[in-house]
Amino acid sequence: SPSSTFNNIYYVEEKPEFFHTGGNTTNHGGNEYNHWMTSTAAYGIYYAVQDYVAFNPDQGRVSLNDMGLPFGGKFDISQNWTSPHITHDKGTAVDIGGNGGSYTIPFADQAIFLAYCRNRGAIEAIQENVGSSNQHLHCRWN
Repeated sequence: SPSSTFNNIYYVEEKPEFFHTGGNTTNHGGNEYNHWMTSTAAYGIYYAVQDYVAFNPDQGRVSLNDMGLPFGGKFDISQNWTSPHITHDKGTAVDIGGNGGSYTIPFADQAIFLAYCRNRGAIEAIQENVGSSNQHLHCRWN
């Protein structure tokens, strides 16, 4: 199992309700490299996904991407180590698929899913890149 250079974040294992996506496509390593979170954030997204899937069993699983790096800091998305992803630098945020693809949150349910994140303690729950092929949800905890 991978280990972190921070003692307050840990690797988030895939669960029956969610799996990791992304990784190798965005210049920041494989899926084992960008799925690290604080306990608060990891439990927050875990329970938000469980809540959603319980009321939407046809969904099955949800795709999660970009949490945090094992050593913190910015993702090298544009090969320059600058933003975006500024709120992912401490393992407190997660992106949730929302572009209409497999295992993403359907457009009609995105507000509901964001409410589940807020109900589970998220201090930020928003849609990002609306209308693009990269539309996704973003939830962040303290």
